[in-house]
Amino acid sequence: TPAPCGEAAEMEKTAKGRRRQARAAPSLEQWEALRAAAAAKAARLRAMERAGALGPSVGLYALRLQADLAAGAWRRDAEEGLAADGAAQAAAKRGAKLLRRPAARVASEALQKAAKSLGKWGARMEALSIEERHEMRKKAKVLRYAVEFFGALYPEEAVKPYRRALKKLQASFGTLNDAADAEKLRELGARRALRPAIDAAISHAEARMEAEFPLALERWRILEATPLFWR
Repeated sequence: TPAPCGEAAEMEKTAKGRRRQARAAPSLEQWEALRAAAAAKAARLRAMERAGALGPSVGLYALRLQADLAAGAWRRDAEEGLAADGAAQAAAKRGAKLLRRPAARVASEALQKAAKSLGKWGARMEALSIEERHEMRKKAKVLRYAVEFFGALYPEEAVKPYRRALKKLQASFGTLNDAADAEKLRELGARRALRPAIDAAISHAEARMEAEFPLALERWRILEATPLFWR
């Protein structure tokens, strides 16, 4: 069974984080053993992901998708409303309508939706749990994708301050997410010798998270006050 997409990348990041801590505290021999265990698990997960990505069903889907894109079938179906059932036909017609709309309007609505979604979490950021902070981090990532994708439609001098504030907020969220990443190390806890290093790694990550949170909150407030370039 293929590993969930991204799980290997998360474990690889966790292994690299532990390597940095090992250099900072070389007196604890467990750090290196823990890093090696995390790296080995990441390698196993990566192999499972590759096996899934190279499977026959995925290859067939990729070939069909490439053929449809080359033939323009996706646009023809949207314009003609071709579909197997009523719900799919309605979706195709909505797609056709979207294709006829001005790009700037589509961009503005997409950016506003992503910013509003992030704002719902930001409004209660001080009360968020670790898991909820991770959800807010994902919303910030979605907004960043939208800014990078649609930003070319707007003057760079208008986009730049917002992009810069958003990037700084994401940097803080990366640190805040360390605690959640460190929790993944408990999956390696079957070996008793690793448990002291696992506990120390989690404590270290949680301390970093709490130290970073005031800065993350400040950066959120700065982003919130930054003019929306799409308006």
